[in-house]
Amino acid sequence: MIEDTGVTSIEVSWFRNVNMDHFYLSWAPAHGNEEQPVTLGGDTSDFLITGLSPDTPYTIYLYAVTEGAGDGTQTISAPTILNTRTLLSLPGEIFIRSCTSSSVSVTWGAALPGTGFLRYRVSISPPDAIEDSSFVYSTEPDLFATFEGLNDAALYTITLTLEPGIETTTILQVTKPLPPTEVFSVPVITPISIRIAWHPSPSPDVYYEVTYSEQFDFNVILDGTVFGTDLEALLEGLTPSTVYDIAVRAVITRSGITAKSAPESVLESTRALAAGEIWVRGVTSTDVDLLIGSTNNPNALWYDLVLTNGATMTRRLELVDEDFQSTIFLDLLPGTEYEATLTIVLSGNANDPQTSTTFTTRPEATQIIEVDNAGPTFIEISWYPPFGNYDGFRLVYQTPDGPVEVFLSRNVFSYRLNFLDPGSSYPVELYTTVDSLDGVLESEAATIEPSTTILGELEIALRDLGTDFIEIVWGEVDDEDLATYIVTLNPVEGDNIGMYPEYRLRPDFTFENLVPGQLYTITVAPVYPDSTGSSEELLQRTTPLPPTDLDQIASGPLSLTLEWALPTEGVFDSLLLNYVEDGEEIVTLLPGDTTSFVVESLEPGTTYDFCLRTVSGAGETQQLSDIICIEDANTEILQPKQLLVQDYTSTRISVIWGAAVCVNAEYEVAIIPDNGGYNPSVEPGFTDYTFSGLLAGVEYVIELTCRCPLDDQTFTTAVIQRTSPVPPIRLQLSDKGVNFADLSWEDPIEINDYLEYEVRYAECGILAVNNRVTDGTNFRIDGLEGGTCYVVEVRTQAGIGPTATLSDPVSLEFTTDELRPLQIISTDKTDTTITLLWGDIERSDFTFYFLRQTPGSNTAVPLTTNTFTVSNLAPSTEYTFTLQTLLDNPPPVAPVEATFSTCPAEPGDITVDDRSFTTLTVSWTPSTSTVDYYLITYTPPNDAERVVATVPFDDDLETTIENLNPGTEYTIKVYAVNGELLSDPAQTVANTESVNEGLILVTDYSSETISTVWGARTQDDVILNRVTATTTYDGVEEVSSYSQSPGAPPRYTFTGLRPGQRYVLELTIQKELGADIVNEVVQYTRPEAPIFFFVGEVTKRCIQTIFEGPDSNYDDIRLTLFDEEGVQYGDVIILPPDTDEYKVCDLVPGSRFTLQVKTTIATDTGRIDSDVLEIETAETLPLEPLEITLLDKTTTRLDIAWGPSTDPLQSNYFIIADLTLDETDAQLITNTDDNVATLEGLIPGELYTVRVQAEPSQEESVAYLRTAPNQARNLRIAGFEVTATSISIDWDPPVTGVYDGFEIAVTGPDGVRRRVGRVRANVLEYIIHGLAVDTLYEVEVFALAGYNSEQECPSEPISQTRQTDTLGPLAIEIADVGTDSITVAWGPVPGDNVVYVANVQTVGELPYEILVDQGEPTVVTFNDLISGRLYDVWVNVQDTMRLQ
Repeated sequence: MIEDTGVTSIEVSWFRNVNMDHFYLSWAPAHGNEEQPVTLGGDTSDFLITGLSPDTPYTIYLYAVTEGAGDGTQTISAPTILNTRTLLSLPGEIFIRSCTSSSVSVTWGAALPGTGFLRYRVSISPPDAIEDSSFVYSTEPDLFATFEGLNDAALYTITLTLEPGIETTTILQVTKPLPPTEVFSVPVITPISIRIAWHPSPSPDVYYEVTYSEQFDFNVILDGTVFGTDLEALLEGLTPSTVYDIAVRAVITRSGITAKSAPESVLESTRALAAGEIWVRGVTSTDVDLLIGSTNNPNALWYDLVLTNGATMTRRLELVDEDFQSTIFLDLLPGTEYEATLTIVLSGNANDPQTSTTFTTRPEATQIIEVDNAGPTFIEISWYPPFGNYDGFRLVYQTPDGPVEVFLSRNVFSYRLNFLDPGSSYPVELYTTVDSLDGVLESEAATIEPSTTILGELEIALRDLGTDFIEIVWGEVDDEDLATYIVTLNPVEGDNIGMYPEYRLRPDFTFENLVPGQLYTITVAPVYPDSTGSSEELLQRTTPLPPTDLDQIASGPLSLTLEWALPTEGVFDSLLLNYVEDGEEIVTLLPGDTTSFVVESLEPGTTYDFCLRTVSGAGETQQLSDIICIEDANTEILQPKQLLVQDYTSTRISVIWGAAVCVNAEYEVAIIPDNGGYNPSVEPGFTDYTFSGLLAGVEYVIELTCRCPLDDQTFTTAVIQRTSPVPPIRLQLSDKGVNFADLSWEDPIEINDYLEYEVRYAECGILAVNNRVTDGTNFRIDGLEGGTCYVVEVRTQAGIGPTATLSDPVSLEFTTDELRPLQIISTDKTDTTITLLWGDIERSDFTFYFLRQTPGSNTAVPLTTNTFTVSNLAPSTEYTFTLQTLLDNPPPVAPVEATFSTCPAEPGDITVDDRSFTTLTVSWTPSTSTVDYYLITYTPPNDAERVVATVPFDDDLETTIENLNPGTEYTIKVYAVNGELLSDPAQTVANTESVNEGLILVTDYSSETISTVWGARTQDDVILNRVTATTTYDGVEEVSSYSQSPGAPPRYTFTGLRPGQRYVLELTIQKELGADIVNEVVQYTRPEAPIFFFVGEVTKRCIQTIFEGPDSNYDDIRLTLFDEEGVQYGDVIILPPDTDEYKVCDLVPGSRFTLQVKTTIATDTGRIDSDVLEIETAETLPLEPLEITLLDKTTTRLDIAWGPSTDPLQSNYFIIADLTLDETDAQLITNTDDNVATLEGLIPGELYTVRVQAEPSQEESVAYLRTAPNQARNLRIAGFEVTATSISIDWDPPVTGVYDGFEIAVTGPDGVRRRVGRVRANVLEYIIHGLAVDTLYEVEVFALAGYNSEQECPSEPISQTRQTDTLGPLAIEIADVGTDSITVAWGPVPGDNVVYVANVQTVGELPYEILVDQGEPTVVTFNDLISGRLYDVWVNVQDTMRLQ
């Protein structure tokens, strides 16, 4: 019945008969032929017919099929017939008729009559691409369009337009994805399950659908879908000993449209549940017929038959009366060796007799063999690998001279039949082969009979080829006037003069005595009685000579070193090395000058066969030499405890190690920098591990620790490996010419270490040694050939030295510009020469080239060359060259002009002025020619040249090269540069200083980094040198470490450290059985600068500064002022770390200052400053007219200044200083310049009234100013008056002058002066509390005059230094007491994990306790106490009764 009818489809259904095995369904349009029937399973009850024509009647036929009882016969019923018609499509409605992975065919509804259009325009376009269109005129009977050459698994927009007219409709369609490339089984096959896997579809973004059915059963079962990269599925619940047809389809869904690929299928069998074995009567690729001779032993009970090939199949057979019985084992593996054993089971205790035999199933023939390409003298065929085991192929093809036999390896799936006759057929037989004890077994032949094509007129084809000859044939010219043929041969890279000209009547010829590997141009032209016809051309290369003496010269567990001799004659560009590993052929292309190679990433203790040949040329003209091989090359066995890197990528490192010689060995592997720490999951018996999720381009240390529990032994070994970096991005050609190309690219997105780039370039298809290293992202390649294709590869290089790694390459292909006739370029320049090259002129009527040089002379150049070197030129000088041809018959060709400059002269001698562990300072004398700047490079040993600096020509001609390795010899070069031209370099060799073995030194540091060098140990038992940087932060130890192999550069910069912290740097030598700490050094990181710094309020004498210290560690903030001449103004102001603002006073009014602020920390060897924050201009306000200010003072002197008078005629000022309470000491001073004055002979500590009077304006101003008091005397600190937290002092007062009080200050290790007390003049002693235990302090006493008044003035201090006492374990002392707080200190207790409990309690309240961990300061402050209360204070160790 009809379930549904569409424009291009019909869905039918039917009732099933349970006795039917399957169905045949076919259909045909009215008056058309019946389609090839579709076979459907017996369980099928419906089917959708697609790809039909709109509005067309169809007849549908359904046949029921019953299979015979195993005899291959079929019973087919009479058809059930349905007649129906597809729907008429609406005008402009588009339908998909058919779709493949590369094409889409559409139809549409016809437009209504009278629409008034000329044609249909159907277009298809993928997103962001150019559309393709097809035009169908309205008069055409069939409305359809087919688009081919589409992308697979792509979403396309299909649009129908009536022209001229309006776009009518648009639909979307997804092309089918390409199928998986191969489906195969994955061991182990069981009687009820098969695990399959497949290679991914080449199409993007697909998932997979898996179906299966019993072989020859068309009832298909959907197993499910598989997403992502899980390219395998397990089919379960199967029938034993049954072959299954398993199909995998790639599926794509885009914009709600789903498309499926054609299926990729595999036939696989479940294992038989067998019992037994004996004589072999017949073997195919999948079954064996065993004959069992009957026994005459009266005690025989039955037979046991065992068939083994790794798995075992057993069959118990009953005794029979016949002479023998037969049993057939089906579904065996092709190309597999089996052992069949027959056991006759006897009654009683008698020995059961056994007989056995071995056999190998034949391999399976390849299922598909096809022709890929064919020409007049060659045929290219390919095939798919057969199912099962096989060792190779034997290919036989028939020629007129007899059969040709070729043996191919198991990994070869294509072959080219060369040197054939044009227009001839060549039957081909392909046999799969397998080696067995009985010799080589072959499959049935897969056959094909391809033909060569017919030669066209003068079409040249290769007939035969060797290292010194080329045989050709060509198509004959059908012309009765033809006399003969002329044949020529020219080497492509030689002179363009014809050689080897021969006349030939027959259309074939052999050129002899040629150069191996040379490319030749061969021409054939017809010759007539009075002329020569147009010629045809063939490019052909002879075969290169092979290398010789291939041998293994060294080996390791994962590598083999091969060596060989290169051919001594002929042309070759590269070498091809290949070997087989795990059934896969590995091919490596090597530069042509290579004579040895290290093959890496091999398996330990494995035998390999290597083959080598030379390669000449590229592309279609490439030729390979005969092959030479070495067999039985063996890698070494991994030794116990030997740790090696087996493989690495940008995110993964795989290691392998030799098993320890002990019972129940336990392994731990760790990676540094930490990627999760030690990994406890290395299971017993496993000796490999892969670290994943790593950073690209980062150097890692992998440590292996092995423990032998029974022997109580532990050993450690390590290896260093850097992950490969991420490739650069956006490689592009920014410019090119005849002999140069400019490249640019961008740094990779992920950068984790020092980066450089390796640039490789070569002619397309040729591997040549053209490697350069640059640290920039722009690069020019010079010295190229015009009109030549080149391939460039750029790789990111991470690190320097032996641990450097390269990324995968990004590549670019380009062709240089052709050299036009008479176009002049320069191919080489020195300081005295310019080499010119110009394009040949395609005329034969000139005698020579005429070259004019300005400034300079003229030169005639022979016509046989198109290059010339002009010499005896001046350095850094521009020259114009004019080239023209002189002809036998004028007029001459128009002259061509070009301008080039010579290079500058090289600089003078280089002098090494200074050297350190990591730097070299060099200077040089200038070049004698015009120079823009100097370019300085350095070259490490066995490494690339690196640009380090440029120095302008008018600057000091010296530079310092940094970041070098200690004790290393460097080649230093200095180039003079003028424009883009470089001179020859001046160069010298210099060594950095060496570090004594075992010594670690600090070469530089910042707030977050410490750079170190060390003297590495390189003895045989040294695994690695390790440096660590350790600090303690908030009571937690933090460790940064770096490890390196003994031969790596002995320097490292720790980064990401904490600012202002003390670090202990240790050098450790790691050996197999332990580690030795050989040296350590202490270094503080620099503190961070303040976060911000700016000026607040500014007055005449003061500048308010506002700043914020960093969040990290520092001891104080230091503020410094500089006047307009850059001279420091006053002392450095030292402020506590919690200060956020400070007013700088006693400044000169109307003056400009520069202010700097920084942080510092105190270290064992002095203070370390942070970077400086600077405010360049802060200007105090000027004084008002006659406003008085104090500039400086002593005990007997006052320095004053005042604002100028408003009277422009003012000439004199009178200054009067009177004692405020006694006006008898008045002074009169006349002053006429700078508005400053000094009042001397005054009384210490006295307050004066100072007047400034102007003449003649009579303006006057008054100020009250005090001199400094005299110092106090005889500051004393008695020993018994010093405790762990306090110091008691006394002093004597000044003898003369005025004073009325004293101020006491202390300065601790942080350098910050803290004022701790003030007393009246009658108090001459003081106790300083709240000091730190066992700490050195400076104590100062200042005499004060004008105590607590606006004119208060301190004297110069008197001082003493004293250290507070220590406290014994749990000895307690009250350090300070406030109105609501008590501070207590105590002595620490020796031992580990000590926790202190500090307690305070008053009457009527519960104790108040504070816990203090070991390592923290043993001092606490109890706050929020009640004023005036008596408190008990005690400290005890937690969980003990020990207290104080």
